[in-house]
Amino acid sequence: MSSLASTEFAASQYALMTSLCALPGSFLAGASGFVIERTGLEDFFIGTSLIGIPVALLAWFVWRNHPPVVVPH
Repeated sequence: MSSLASTEFAASQYALMTSLCALPGSFLAGASGFVIERTGLEDFFIGTSLIGIPVALLAWFVWRNHPPVVVPH
């Protein structure tokens, strides 16, 4: 996100973009109680665990196919 912000307003643009990235999670966290009430805790836990599988697969794919970035000291 740092590369998307202009140097003149880097701090405020970075803060705004970070907040926008966190916004969907805030809405979902607020609604999770209603979902648990309707589906039950076990089904909710299984569903949220399944949501994480594509993310884990993508992270593994990136780790395997892209060399690590070496940062000079």
